Amino acid sequence: MRASSSGSFSLRSACRRFNYTELYSFYFQDDWKVASRLTLNLGVRYEYATPWREKLNRFTIVDFDDPRGRLLLAGTSQAFVPGQGIVDAGRAISETIVDPDRNNWAPRVGLAYRPTGRTVVRAGFGMFYDIQEGNEAQFLRNNAPFFFVQNYNSDPLIPALHLDTLFPSRVNLPSGTIQPFTISTARTPYVLQWNFNVEREIARNLLWEVGYVGSKGTHLLRRTNFQQWEGILVQDPANPTPLSQRVRFPNFSPTVIIGTENGGSSTFHGLITKLERRFSSGLSFLASYTYSKAIDDAHSSSNFTGTPSNAQCRCDLRGNKGPSAFDITHRFIVSFGYELPFGAGKPWMNTPGAANKVFGGWQINGIASSQSGPPFQINTQGDNANIGTGAGSGNNQRPNLIGDQYGGIDRGADIRGRGVDPGTYYFNRPAYTMPELFRLGNLGKNTLRGPGATSWDLSLFKNTAITERIGTQFRAEFFNAFNQTAFGIPGTLVGTPTFGVITGASGGRVIQFGLKVLF
Repeated sequence: MRASSSGSFSLRSACRRFNYTELYSFYFQDDWKVASRLTLNLGVRYEYATPWREKLNRFTIVDFDDPRGRLLLAGTSQAFVPGQGIVDAGRAISETIVDPDRNNWAPRVGLAYRPTGRTVVRAGFGMFYDIQEGNEAQFLRNNAPFFFVQNYNSDPLIPALHLDTLFPSRVNLPSGTIQPFTISTARTPYVLQWNFNVEREIARNLLWEVGYVGSKGTHLLRRTNFQQWEGILVQDPANPTPLSQRVRFPNFSPTVIIGTENGGSSTFHGLITKLERRFSSGLSFLASYTYSKAIDDAHSSSNFTGTPSNAQCRCDLRGNKGPSAFDITHRFIVSFGYELPFGAGKPWMNTPGAANKVFGGWQINGIASSQSGPPFQINTQGDNANIGTGAGSGNNQRPNLIGDQYGGIDRGADIRGRGVDPGTYYFNRPAYTMPELFRLGNLGKNTLRGPGATSWDLSLFKNTAITERIGTQFRAEFFNAFNQTAFGIPGTLVGTPTFGVITGASGGRVIQFGLKVLF
């Protein structure tokens, strides 16, 4: 029985212009060979990242304990109230404003067991922490009273602007107009990951593996609109109250307070299998297949699609769990390389000289991939529910689903009779309708799947030795060799001309030739 141990400490400082954070990391690891066929890898890691702070204390965030809305000023005991200016906050505010999260212990366990000479079982579990994005901290510097935007209009022939209007006092920033960026907590996002797989050498140089991988994300970062809450919907559609009277913080702009919170979660489960041939007799290949499911309740794309319509309502958060934007159910990939059996050292034409220069050194390579389509979201236009804009760059309100998304309404109706040509539209457009005014739709998150894609990349190499130290390599490469089209996602906005219509596709075949001189 043998064991080996290692440990480490590291300290890093991250800086984004005037924003700072420190990262402290410790770990201890031990490899324990319990028996000749069983080895354990045990470890624990501790990580601590301080909340971001700004060099000149110009961070401000929304005070969530104030019902009207004010901004707390970092490193002071002051707050900014629109229409009033700087006031006493009633308490001291730290430079980081938010409380740190120091409970970041991360255990690691690994196992390798060889039950037979050709079979190996491996398993592992680990906990991995992330850090808060510096991009989110950067936005905290762009808040009043240190930074604000105003638009001015004047007659170009008879200007009426004065210096006092171009540079107004920050006290005069009117209530109900500014749109601050804020964060709610500094909880550290973390992911639990685990795996189990079995490897078997089924023939000489041929390895087969099958396994399961999973993960669970907690406290994940997600964008949100802090002006929305459970009571923001109009209660009496016949006599709607203005949005400014229904938002969470009336002192700020009623449409949106964009910010981030660590309330997102995710899960991933995948079955993986692969067949690998190590290079032998001029041939190697690797074929792998994955069947998986990725789910989250936040946004998993760069354009923030998939966010809840009413981002701060528990009812809408519960209904926002669905496939992640990157979820691909089936994915198959095969890659190979084959040296043709001609020339010196090969079974055929094994002769040096001119014949080898012509027929020897040829190699064929390829990568083929095939996968099912990604999920996508159907949305409505505008602010039909009158609850403000979404947390991202676009609208996130959804329609009502009243029929079969891929077939006829009521599962069997003739969609041709409803003006829908199945050869034109990717899905059944009449299955979606606008909700009533001041109401949200019932459609879930990412309920449709886009087109799948298949592609082959092939290449032909010719390696030629000129001297012992100099050689050439000719390359003919064919990307998307069979010119297979990968269609894009159809239009997703209800009521637009492109709704349900695919308007984009990937490029066609690309062929390139190259010559390398190796020395």
